Amino acid sequence: MTLSHRKQTATPLTKQSAFLIVGASSLLLLDLVFTGSWWASSAVLMGATAAATAVWPQQLHRWFRQLSALDRRYSLLKAAMLVAVTTLVLHTLAEPAAAQFYNQTEQWLTGTVLAGAEGAATVIALAFNLLRGIFVIYLGIAIVKVINAQRDGDDWQTLARTPLIVVLAATSGDIIANFITGAGGG
Repeated sequence: MTLSHRKQTATPLTKQSAFLIVGASSLLLLDLVFTGSWWASSAVLMGATAAATAVWPQQLHRWFRQLSALDRRYSLLKAAMLVAVTTLVLHTLAEPAAAQFYNQTEQWLTGTVLAGAEGAATVIALAFNLLRGIFVIYLGIAIVKVINAQRDGDDWQTLARTPLIVVLAATSGDIIANFITGAGGG
């Protein structure tokens, strides 16, 4: 059976999944307040969109239908996406890469706690980069599993809960670490 012959039905979002999406968006917004990076702003915008979709699905469905009618008539969406992707790529290439999670904590550990130790900065950077790498690889694998489950018609929301909880925990840890180390942006 091919995908085109299969009836596609949208499974309604459960309250727990909606709560996790809203919680993740709120924590990303808090993280944006304390770190203030362009990438955090983009993540907050995407999270707010996901939260709005979870909270007001009927209203957004009506709005997306109107937007789709405008797109069919004028093909504005393709041009807007081209401009957005081009801007994102050029902005990414124009600025140096910077880690989002635990960046200020890493700098604090390197600068204060183990400032005099020989090779401590290298070990600290290696440890934090290893944690970030494991985090990104885990999220990538989890996202692929969620997409496959949704495409196959399985219960994708159960699979999506664990990665959302991991993101919530990492973001909460980053915010709490910023409070403890005094590395807030204010």
